[in-house]
Amino acid sequence: MIVAGALALTVAACSSSGTPPPPAATAHHRPAVTATSGTARALGSFLAANVAEDSGDSGTAASYYARALAADPDNPQLLSHAFTTALLVGKVDQSLPMARRLLTEDPHAPLPALTLAIVAAHDGRFTETRSYLAAIPVEGANGFLEPLLNAWALAGLHRPAKALAALKPLSANRILRPLGIYHAALIDDLMGRRAAAERGYKRTLSAMFNVRSVEALGSFYQRTGQLDRARALYRRYALLHPDGMAFDSKPLLLAGGAVPPVAANATDGMAESLFDMAQVVRDSGNGDVAMVFLRLALYLRPQFPLAQMMAANILETQGHTDQALAFYRDIPATSPLHAFAQVRVAIGLDETGESKAALALLDRLAKTHGNSVDLFVARGDILRRLKRYDAAREAYTEAIKVAPPDLAQLWALYFSRGVCFERTGPWSKAEADLLHALKLQPDQPAVLNYLGYSWVVRNIHLHRAEALIERAERLSPQDGAILDSLGWAQYHLGQYEKAVTTLERAVEFKPEDPTINEHLGDAYWRVGWQVEARRQWTRALKDGPAPEQIEGLKTRLKTGAPPADAHGQY
Repeated sequence: MIVAGALALTVAACSSSGTPPPPAATAHHRPAVTATSGTARALGSFLAANVAEDSGDSGTAASYYARALAADPDNPQLLSHAFTTALLVGKVDQSLPMARRLLTEDPHAPLPALTLAIVAAHDGRFTETRSYLAAIPVEGANGFLEPLLNAWALAGLHRPAKALAALKPLSANRILRPLGIYHAALIDDLMGRRAAAERGYKRTLSAMFNVRSVEALGSFYQRTGQLDRARALYRRYALLHPDGMAFDSKPLLLAGGAVPPVAANATDGMAESLFDMAQVVRDSGNGDVAMVFLRLALYLRPQFPLAQMMAANILETQGHTDQALAFYRDIPATSPLHAFAQVRVAIGLDETGESKAALALLDRLAKTHGNSVDLFVARGDILRRLKRYDAAREAYTEAIKVAPPDLAQLWALYFSRGVCFERTGPWSKAEADLLHALKLQPDQPAVLNYLGYSWVVRNIHLHRAEALIERAERLSPQDGAILDSLGWAQYHLGQYEKAVTTLERAVEFKPEDPTINEHLGDAYWRVGWQVEARRQWTRALKDGPAPEQIEGLKTRLKTGAPPADAHGQY
C-alpha cells in the first residue's frame, strides 16, 4: 500500500548519517477485485475508481472506492485503498471506521494508528493519542515523527518536562536538531517559559532563517512587548528577500501585542509536526504522500497558512488548479502569506480563463504592496499569454528595475522580456536581452533554444545557432521543441539528411505539433521523399496550426514544394 509503506520508509530519521533515503515507490498498488472476491457492483465501482485515479481525480476515486468497499466489505485490499484515498482528499472523519478495522487486522499498521492518534488529539484525548503512537513500530519515519507528536501529546497533558525530554532523540541527528530546538521553543512558549522560549527561537533562527522561524520569534517579541525587535527582525528578513511577497509583516504588526503564537495549543504543535513530515516527503518527490500528512495537519488546524500553501502548490503541480485556488483563497488576511497567496490566485484565475479578473486582482494588490517582483512577473506572464507583448514587456522592465542584482531568477526576467521584444521588435533589443539571459544562465536550455531558433528563422549566425541548440539538446535530450530547432538549423545549413533524422526524433516526442510536422515535410521534400512530405504537410494542417502557418501549408500541398530555402533551392 503506497501511503502506509511510505510512512514507514520515507525518512530514516534515526540513521547515523542523517540523510533521508529515497521515498517509497510511487506506483499505486491497486486491490485485486475478482468475481469471487466481490460483486459486479463492487467491480464496476473499482474500475471507475481506477479510471478516476489514472486521470488524477482523487476525489472521484475516493468516492468510487468507498462504494466498492460498501459492496464488498470483506475485501482487505479494497479497505486499505479506500482508507488512504479518503485521507488523500481530506475525508478524515470518513476514514475513521476503516482505520479502526485496519488496526484490528494489524495492530501495528502505521497510517491507521497515526490517523486515530491525530483524531484523538483533535478531541483532546492525548493519553489515547500516546497509546496509538506507541503501537507504531519505532523505525523509519516514526523515528522522526513520533518524538514530535509524543512531545506535543505530553504538552497537551500539561507535562512540559516530559514533553521536552521526548524531543531529545532529534538532537542526536544533525539534520533534525534545529527542528527539535524549534519545537522545544514552541512548547516552552506555550507553557509560559518565556526566557527558555526566546533562547530556543533565537537558536532556531541562527540555524534556519526562514518564514517559520521569523514568524515564531517575531510573534514572541510582539506578545512580550518587544515591538521594536519584531520590526527589526521583519526588516532584516525583507532586506534578505527583497524580490518577493512570500512574507508580508504588515498583518502581524497591525495586530500588535495581540498577535497569536505560532502554536497556541498542543494540537497546533502536532499540526506543525505533520507539516514538517509533509515537507520532507514533498522534497523527496512524493506529492500524494505529502498531501496525506497535510490533510491530517489541516484536520487539527484548519487555518494553517503554511500547510494550505503547500497543499495548493502540490495540487497546482498535479494540474488541479480549481482545488489549489480554494486553498489559496482560504488563507486569512491576517497571515503574512496572504499577499503571496493572492498572487497565486491571480495566476490560477488566468489559467482557468479568467484573465481579466486576474489582472484586476493584481492591480488591487499593487495599490497595497507597491513595487514587487512577484506582482510585476505575474502581470507580465499573464499579459504575455494574452499576446499583449508591449504591456508584458513593460511589466518585465519594472520587475528588472526593482529586482536585486543577485536575484537567482534574474535571467528569467531578461529572457521573458526578450521574448516580448522578439515578438514586437526591435530585434536588436530582443537579441540583447536573450544574450544577457544567456550570460546570467549559460546552461539554461530554454534560453539556448530560443536564441538559437530566433537566429535560424532570421537566417543569421547559423553555425552559432546550431552550436547553441546542440548544447540545449545535450542538456534536455528528450525535448521535442529543442530537437525541432536543431533539425531546422540543420535544414537551413543544407544538411537535409541530418535534418530528417533529427526532425523524425522530434516528431516522436511531439507527434501532434504542426510546426514540427511542417518542418519534417520540408526536410522530406529536400531529400526527394515527396509522398512522405505531402503526408507530413497534410498532418500539420490537421493538427491545428497557427493562423499564419495555414496559407503556407496549403501552398505546399498545391505546388508540391516548400518555399525556397537559404540556398535558393526549391
